[in-house]
Amino acid sequence: MSNKRIEWIDVYKGMLIFLVVLGHAFQGIASDHTMTNYPGYTSILYSKWIIYSFHMPAFFLAGGFFAYCLFTKLNKLYFWHRFRRLAQPYFIWGFITAIFMQLASHFTNNGQGLRTFLYSPIRPFSIFWFLYVYLFIFIIQVILVILFNDKGNKVFLSLAVILFLVNPVIPQLWIVKSVSTYMIYYALGLFTLSFVSKCNNLFGKRRSIVFWIIMFGMFFGIYFVYKKQGLPNIAYYLNFLTAITGSGLFICLAMFVSKFHNWFSNMNDYFGKYSMQIYVVHLLPLACARILLLRVLHFDNLWLVTVIITIISMLSCVFVIEISRKLHLEKILFG
Repeated sequence: MSNKRIEWIDVYKGMLIFLVVLGHAFQGIASDHTMTNYPGYTSILYSKWIIYSFHMPAFFLAGGFFAYCLFTKLNKLYFWHRFRRLAQPYFIWGFITAIFMQLASHFTNNGQGLRTFLYSPIRPFSIFWFLYVYLFIFIIQVILVILFNDKGNKVFLSLAVILFLVNPVIPQLWIVKSVSTYMIYYALGLFTLSFVSKCNNLFGKRRSIVFWIIMFGMFFGIYFVYKKQGLPNIAYYLNFLTAITGSGLFICLAMFVSKFHNWFSNMNDYFGKYSMQIYVVHLLPLACARILLLRVLHFDNLWLVTVIITIISMLSCVFVIEISRKLHLEKILFG
């Protein structure tokens, strides 16, 4: 499998990174219990649950798209390039975020700061848990490829399935539970591109989009019922179905949108190419804008707040990306 950029994949990642930013905008409001009586709070909460039912598994799925051929190029240079790409922004932007959280501790919702960041080498910090878990999943894949050569990815998938199935009985030990939750999606991502090319009629067409919307809506409805009833183990397995159908839906949307080469597809293509940068940068402007609108200016329209802070966050990310490119700081700031 080639590492050549495929436009629909960048569009797919672009749509997902926007959902990450929007989801964190929802999360910032939903986790602030002083907002519970504001109009729109319930719809904000439900919208967050919809996004959170698939968006991170869909990102792990994308992580495996080009990793199938790992065994053909497994060398120290490649390994350290991937390692740096994940570890460097984790620590740099984790530290920057921790400073802000420390200074704004009276306004933020989670109470994290520099003291929490000191444990970041051994404990995932804030939203950067994704990079931390992703890195260790990648390391597991590397080890299995070293041990089993061209069969390593199939062994990796088998291990991922086993870990996923036994996840409910795994104790909360370090990141083992997170790895067992998300490794299955990265492993499935290893085989996704070949599946999409073989079953092209299931993706990229209007009727395909309708099909995946129906499937996702049906599975999310079932998942939501069990989640509300407080049955986490059943909801955990049902979440796999929402994650897969949600990912399938956005693969369809990305393939469909990328055909038109208009401003919308170009925008998502840009977001997708710089999804890593957006992921590590977006939290600071998002939180600052939310604090300003809710705590200082006392806005009470939560949906208006959500829209404004999401736009501010995305524009801030674009500004940082372009400045870092012009100053040739990309490798320092983002690995």
